[in-house]
Amino acid sequence: AKAGLITAFINTNQRLEALTHSITVVNCKAVIYEPQLAKSIHEILPAVKEKNQSMRYFSFGAHVVPEGRDIPSQPLHELLDQSSATDPITLAKGNFSDKLYYIFTSGTTGLPKAAVIRNHRFQYMGVIIRSLFNFTHKDNMYLTLPLYHNNAGTMGCAQAVLFGITLTLRDKFSASNFWDDCIKYNCTAAMYIGEICRYLLAQPEKPVDKQHNLRIMIGNGLRKKIWTDFKTRFNIPQIGEFYGSTEGNANVANISNKEGACGFVPCCIPWFCRLVYPVVVMKVDEMTGEPIRDADGLCIPVKAGEIGEIVGKIQESDPARAYPGYHNVEATKKKVVKD
Repeated sequence: AKAGLITAFINTNQRLEALTHSITVVNCKAVIYEPQLAKSIHEILPAVKEKNQSMRYFSFGAHVVPEGRDIPSQPLHELLDQSSATDPITLAKGNFSDKLYYIFTSGTTGLPKAAVIRNHRFQYMGVIIRSLFNFTHKDNMYLTLPLYHNNAGTMGCAQAVLFGITLTLRDKFSASNFWDDCIKYNCTAAMYIGEICRYLLAQPEKPVDKQHNLRIMIGNGLRKKIWTDFKTRFNIPQIGEFYGSTEGNANVANISNKEGACGFVPCCIPWFCRLVYPVVVMKVDEMTGEPIRDADGLCIPVKAGEIGEIVGKIQESDPARAYPGYHNVEATKKKVVKD
């Protein structure tokens, strides 16, 4: 980022068409990959070359020749050893609204879409998570989630980059080693998605289940029916849930340790709450996802207990309310609702 480069965080499970699309849709100039991904890179060389003949490849780690064929790559680890440790002669000045990196959606409804993360969003999300869950430089957060997703890649890493807390990284989630790692590295916090909690709960009970020093676990998707069992069995003082899309400007959080809640939208004094935090839940057609409108063509807010879709007012002048959307302009427009 200091050199003015924009990174694209690509899911390491992508192959063939999806991988080619992700690399080329945001106009990447180079690809950095680890040796274990060499086969996947080799498979897409012809397709990428059709779209970008000048693409450069860098292998980080021992070079691997998949299936007897080489990849036209350079050993990045060796180039780094040969490079100067001093700052470049020229550094990108940059600004608050510059693109920092892209994070790709899962691609469940088509090819992955590149969500834009700007400098101000990275900082805003980092500050919010720190403030809501009281993280300090004394904390040590255990991350087993992939860094190419927003939870670990932005909200987790921001705690280290911006505030200097320690991160303990594991390259792949392991249910059998989760608590052993937390104990070994003296972690005080951990990040999850709901299925991780279910996998941990399915493990045979053992003494280490409660011998850790975690004060909080944060994430999303912990099901209400296992919430209490999980919290009790593993002696977790606080569960913090947050909810929101990677590119969205409407987010909620459960900071009160309330069982099963993903957060709340304040509405005690509607006009004041919408002024301070312009986020509402509106009625939508459950089959099509399209907003339901009144006789005047306006969207209708839900009442307490009703199902709807959370939306946030777009204010480009406010980093917290801006909507950077996707690299694809048309995809961004589809996510914007008016009236």
